Amino acid sequence: VHTSKAIEASSSMKKDIFPWDANTALKEATNLRDSADRLKISGSGLESTEALFQAALKFLHGASLLEPGSNEGGKYVEMTPTAAYSTTAKLCEHCAHEYERCNDMASAALAYKCMEVAYMRVVYSNDLAASRDRVELDMAVRAAPQVESPSSSASDIDSLNNQAVGEILKDGNLVLDQRNHVISARKRPNFVRLLNFTQHVNLAMEASRRSQSAFAAANPVLVEAGKAEGISFIKRVLDFSFHDIAGLLHLMKLAMDALNAKT
Repeated sequence: VHTSKAIEASSSMKKDIFPWDANTALKEATNLRDSADRLKISGSGLESTEALFQAALKFLHGASLLEPGSNEGGKYVEMTPTAAYSTTAKLCEHCAHEYERCNDMASAALAYKCMEVAYMRVVYSNDLAASRDRVELDMAVRAAPQVESPSSSASDIDSLNNQAVGEILKDGNLVLDQRNHVISARKRPNFVRLLNFTQHVNLAMEASRRSQSAFAAANPVLVEAGKAEGISFIKRVLDFSFHDIAGLLHLMKLAMDALNAKT
């Protein structure tokens, strides 16, 4: 089990590990990503994955500094918080897959957790906009005109042309919806934003599920290797809130150090 002394030591080093300026953090992250690419080309697969994961952690840190309310964003950063978090998530997913391929399930669990956190930060920052989009689309659907029933003398083709109906699922059966659900083109951006929001939620949930599965697979191996401290830190990382990026990064470092420590 970790000690408060270990936490304090980690906290005292955090400024050296993660710079408190978004420009610097993102520049270091980009350089690390480029180094990882060069290592991969040279055939150093594991070293490349480790460097790429470190780059992802720096992107995660830089993204948090770009968020509104942070005083460390810097004036010349071109990347948005959402773009930085999305980059983080994609890098973490790639690293997780590589760790799984190498049967390093403990590291895969940590990578999936970072992927989850990155997507959850995107979801959290877009929650208000998504709520507005949902309300606007709901109002547009409710305001759509009712479609009159076709006359009994109309042909089948005329009936299909005159009815703006769609098939929907109701009580498990396909029925004809008598409401015109055709939304004007100007509502398309609302649809796109809401679909993106939903996709990010799904990706975050999938990453969470995979992190738990990877940890379950790693646990017996870690127990056999006598990595009790590593198990404890990984559990704390997986249970940690996505709201505190700095705290997550501190725990992440402690977990990785514990996994790499000789027993």
